[in-house]
Amino acid sequence: MKNLFSAALIILLVIFVPKIIRSIPYFKRPDVLARRMAKAKLPSWISFVEFVALVASEALLLTLLFTLTVNVHQFIHPGVPYLHSGPITFSVNSIVDLIKIFAPMVIALPLGMVSANAVSWLIPRIRNEENRIMAEGVPGYSWKELNLGLIKFALVVAPVALSLVLISVVFQ
Repeated sequence: MKNLFSAALIILLVIFVPKIIRSIPYFKRPDVLARRMAKAKLPSWISFVEFVALVASEALLLTLLFTLTVNVHQFIHPGVPYLHSGPITFSVNSIVDLIKIFAPMVIALPLGMVSANAVSWLIPRIRNEENRIMAEGVPGYSWKELNLGLIKFALVVAPVALSLVLISVVFQ
């Protein structure tokens, strides 16, 4: 029964999270909608390659960040497990565990997107197709603007998330 509930919850998340995200006012702005329509003009294989590059870079970054935090935790607290065992409740330990899980994900998201953009830029055929769409003059749809926005986001979010991880690891 528990596995059925977990599967149903995952299916609901997959269905509703994109709808919730698209209902956020930022994603309804004309420039964001124009970028999304421009991106839809690209061949589907390009979107697939970019998705694979994103998943690979996110997996690599998450592995690196989790390994780093676990090693720092084991250095500071030898013999103490990284995550507390037991059900997730509204206790301090559960909140600390959630920070240890989600903060590296927050750090990896914009960095993985920038690295996926770099991978797609390195492939000449993808870069030519992207440049063709970018030449149409869609506001905010250029390599520089897209990556600059992601880097700005990373510069704001990463230090906060990193601080939370370090605090949760040190003051377990």
